[in-house]
Amino acid sequence: MTFYTKTEVRALIHKDLKKDTLNRWLKKIEEWTLYSFNEEVPTSSNYYVNGQPVKRKVYDETDIKHLQELYYLRVDKRLPLAYAIHKVFLTDEDFERWKLGKWDKEAEWQKLIEKE
Repeated sequence: MTFYTKTEVRALIHKDLKKDTLNRWLKKIEEWTLYSFNEEVPTSSNYYVNGQPVKRKVYDETDIKHLQELYYLRVDKRLPLAYAIHKVFLTDEDFERWKLGKWDKEAEWQKLIEKE
C-alpha cells in the first residue's frame, strides 16, 4: 500500500486546493467524525530524526477518493462543510441520523468501546 504525505495528497485532490483549506478539512474530519487517518512513514519519506524515518499522518488511495469527493461537494456543489464531511465520512445510516440530529460522536465512541 502506498502512503502519501499531505503535500502529495493536496495535488491529487485538486490543483487549486489551498494548503490551509486542506489542513482545516483534515482537522474537522477527525474532530467531527470517527474517521481517523493513519500514522505511518510516508512511502516517499525523506524526513529522518536520529537516522530513523519519522511517522506522521499519511493518506492512502481510499482517503484520497474521500477527499476528492469532499472537494466536489464543498467546492463544486457549494455544500456546507459540516454537511459534506458527514456525507462522505459517515455511513449512509449514520449520515441520515446526523441529518435528524440523532448522531453523536461521543455516543458512537461509547458504543464502540462497549463492543470490545
